[in-house]
Amino acid sequence: MPPVSQKTSPKSRLQAIARAQNLRRFTRRRRIRPANNVDLGSQPEAGAGSVPMPTLRSTREEDVQVFRNMCSGDRVEEMTCRPIVSGRPSARDERRERWTYLLDDGQPAGWITLFDSNSRNRSAEFGYGLIPSMRGRGEGRRMLACGFDLFFHSMELNKLYCQTASFNIPSVRLLEALGLRRDAVLRAHHELDGHLYDDYIYSLLRGEWLDRKKSKDGCL
Repeated sequence: MPPVSQKTSPKSRLQAIARAQNLRRFTRRRRIRPANNVDLGSQPEAGAGSVPMPTLRSTREEDVQVFRNMCSGDRVEEMTCRPIVSGRPSARDERRERWTYLLDDGQPAGWITLFDSNSRNRSAEFGYGLIPSMRGRGEGRRMLACGFDLFFHSMELNKLYCQTASFNIPSVRLLEALGLRRDAVLRAHHELDGHLYDDYIYSLLRGEWLDRKKSKDGCL
């Protein structure tokens, strides 16, 4: 059997050229640019009635200006919960405020850290820890209760929230015992020893804390 010829007919080449020209006109009409290093004339033949596939490339400076012009009527406040400065969302607040928890004898036993404060929605994230000898003795509950009292009464905060690993059962139980609600699960988010575990997001509103204290006569 004679070998099959790999050459294309003149008619096929003309059809390929016509498709490439139509594609160029289509992209110009919709202001779509082909991705870098893509030769439209060398694309594989598509079936009848096909349209160009969407693609992605690195954003260019001229793209940013186009987006700003086209979206000038959109409210920035609807796109982000971050504070707005000079018409743009502010960056994450990297400042940290730290407090040390002291026992009755004045010995430091733990700490609470506030960070990523948001003046617009009046929230802040917190982290905490206890020295090993103080764990499992109720000091974590007393420390956080003391911190919540301080933060909600001395700062204009409406919400405190924190993130903890799903495998940190003592932390999960502590937060739930103090009335924090689990707002979200970050799936496969926390790597430990080669395994990926979920992380939990917990939050507490100022009104919830004040109501809880009132209902329990200040005893937590």
